Amino acid sequence: MLKKVLMASTVIFLLAGCSDDASSSVQKSEAQKSSKPKNEVAKSEANINKVVEDSEAKEVVASVTLGAVADEVASVVDDAVVVIDTAKLYVACAGCHGVAGEKAALGKSQIIKGWSEEKTMQALKGYQDGSYGGAMKGLMKGQVDGKSDAELEALAKMIAGF
Repeated sequence: MLKKVLMASTVIFLLAGCSDDASSSVQKSEAQKSSKPKNEVAKSEANINKVVEDSEAKEVVASVTLGAVADEVASVVDDAVVVIDTAKLYVACAGCHGVAGEKAALGKSQIIKGWSEEKTMQALKGYQDGSYGGAMKGLMKGQVDGKSDAELEALAKMIAGF
């Protein structure tokens, strides 16, 4: 379907710029600019017309609407799979919490190893909105700001697995 949409878009683009007045001025301009004879320009126009006359092209051009294009794009986006590199995200955490969450960060936080996914997620979201944390609240807010819910969920799941 996407291939047909692209083909139809190309045909529409070509047709939009090829009205009788425009195409004759384009032919004159092309013939003057290039060393190609006028009959080659005419052959090119004939090839474009042949594509447009093709029954499949007519069908595609007739069926393509802005809504159909938008639906196709939405479908592709909905089918996209987001891959989160949790290990890469956790690197920033490991500096203070340890490779497996075994350290009290900077000697002031709880050890996060053994926390459930729910508890970890609640803490991460709390740091993000400012409703959770003690002495390290400001530092942690900077660590979680800009992270999506999906990234926080992936981190919480990873930490729960320690």
